[in-house]
Amino acid sequence: MAAEVMAAIFFATALPLALIELPAIAQIVVGAGEIATGSLLTAFKAVPSTADLTWTFGQYIISWILCLVSLINHWPKCILFWWLDMLGQLFYLPVRTTLWMAYLIGFNLYSIETLVWDYIEKFDCFMYGIISFHLVHWPNNIRNDCYNCHRVKNSYVAEKGMKVLDDLKEHSPLFIDGVNNLTNGGHRFLHPFG
Repeated sequence: MAAEVMAAIFFATALPLALIELPAIAQIVVGAGEIATGSLLTAFKAVPSTADLTWTFGQYIISWILCLVSLINHWPKCILFWWLDMLGQLFYLPVRTTLWMAYLIGFNLYSIETLVWDYIEKFDCFMYGIISFHLVHWPNNIRNDCYNCHRVKNSYVAEKGMKVLDDLKEHSPLFIDGVNNLTNGGHRFLHPFG
């Protein structure tokens, strides 16, 4: 008899509490469903741009690998030119340092450097017309083998990545309502009496 009284008291107190909690549980379940559906729809909307990003990234990796293989292949021919370039940069370091220090104290001499290099380029073009040899550039075959390599640019991959983010952002409202419902339902579940 005591067990029946205890069960009756339990159901008498638990049933109203369960009825109060039922809408919150329903809201949690609906919110979770909306999040799942919205996430799938958002992902589906972003599939074309994601596939494009994946293809571009694959091309990026392959182009960089091919460039590396090409440079390794031409290494014996190019090492001398790379070493001479390094020496040239080392000899030009005092000029760079002077320009930088002048800039720090308020004198921007970079435009003068650009003007000087423009005149050097014009003189080089003039001399090339006469002697068919560049004075400030390596010959084309050296530049093509040792310096030029066609590869997918970082900025192009970033542009494709931004397209994916834009698509996700554009379609994110498809699951935001579900997040709100889930949050509200969880709050109501944890605070049934207000």
